[in-house]
Amino acid sequence: MALVDVNQGGRDAVANVYNGLSSSDYFWTYYTDEPLSIQTISQHSFSDFKDYVKNLHSNSNFAFGETNTTYSGFYTDNPYIWLGVPHTNYYPTDPDIIFCTRYENVYGGIDQRSLWDAFRSKYNQTFSRTWIAAHKDGSEFSQLLGYCMNNNIAPWFYQNEDVHDLSDGMLPQYCNAAWNAGFLDRYDKRFKVWYKCTLTHTHDPLHPGLCNWVEDRRVLEGVFLR
Repeated sequence: MALVDVNQGGRDAVANVYNGLSSSDYFWTYYTDEPLSIQTISQHSFSDFKDYVKNLHSNSNFAFGETNTTYSGFYTDNPYIWLGVPHTNYYPTDPDIIFCTRYENVYGGIDQRSLWDAFRSKYNQTFSRTWIAAHKDGSEFSQLLGYCMNNNIAPWFYQNEDVHDLSDGMLPQYCNAAWNAGFLDRYDKRFKVWYKCTLTHTHDPLHPGLCNWVEDRRVLEGVFLR
């Protein structure tokens, strides 16, 4: 997946990929993150960018993520609702995939599943991907991944790219929760290990604690799906 901004730099990146790859090669998806809540992109620019991407890469998906369905609806709906008032959208955009990019619900609680319900209700299977964050969602990996599995949504793991998200510790925790939810397979290596004592005293098999044991050799017996 290629992350692109809706600007000239994004257009240049899409064109460079088009010029650099053969006709049989393409990115699976071009993704724009939070075009309204962060980038404040106009409806016309957004629609025009989607057409530009699809004209060059018809086999690629066009996707974007937003924090709520009001912000996503600014681009997808006609009319769109803003502050309770309907407005005409002259450039509605029909994306292939929509992500949710918020890690709490609309009331500020940590569980965003009610927000995901709103996305699924509005967009059906177009809401087929969502982000789960290392720096926000560690206490609820199991619940969020269970929701994704039950609703056929592919979860994407987000790292905040700073010193506070504890990604080195959170990634194994996330992978374990994803395994429990059915998203990942888990393989274990089984070894047979021999140890020897480095001391020269008379060895008493009834008192192994008197020895100084070190690993002598290790043989892989196989890899097993748990």
